[in-house]
Amino acid sequence: MSSYGNLIEVLTGAQIALVAGGLPMVNSPPKPAKAVVPASTVDPKAETAKFHHYCEDLVMLNPPNWEASTAYPEPQPSSRPGSPQRNRPAAPGPGGRVRRADGPPPVFLMGRCRMPNSRERLVSLNLNKCIGWDDTRKAFTAEYDTHGIARGHCGDCGYREYFNSASEFSLGCKCSSNARDRTRWEVKEFTQPGVIVFDEKTGHMGCHGYFGSLLGPETD
Repeated sequence: MSSYGNLIEVLTGAQIALVAGGLPMVNSPPKPAKAVVPASTVDPKAETAKFHHYCEDLVMLNPPNWEASTAYPEPQPSSRPGSPQRNRPAAPGPGGRVRRADGPPPVFLMGRCRMPNSRERLVSLNLNKCIGWDDTRKAFTAEYDTHGIARGHCGDCGYREYFNSASEFSLGCKCSSNARDRTRWEVKEFTQPGVIVFDEKTGHMGCHGYFGSLLGPETD
């Protein structure tokens, strides 16, 4: 695959703003009517391995700046006070219903993926559509459109691949037990295979029947 840095450069400031706003690119072809969601007879680990086969150089775009980052959150040392995190919008309480009009800002997973014509393109997926939150267990869940990252008072997320096992990954975020105190956190991880998938026929990332966006031009 070509240089990821060069591919990132093709996205203008206006395009990044569109990504941050959750809007599809003007040049992006229409999304398929139905996502490819693993059936019960399909091995979820095989779906994750396929996703990693087609998509590389995966990065996170976290609010408020949505800058591409490969950083993965580290546990906070208990021997010293925590450093303040970047300012993040206050998350809704776990018991409150999230209204679409005031939903939290998107958290994007973005990668360089191989299209059906064997060319490459940047592809993004809004993880608010993919991950939920269990407030009893204080853990991420696989749920559609429930804004789990915000509901767990989480942010500064990162994505980690395990190159000795293509079927494994970790999506980790810094999560605070107190929405008003961002100086203390725990790293919570989502590792369930087969939730984030890739449709090799259309070139889209997806989850739970939802599709992400294709960004910028195709490259060789």
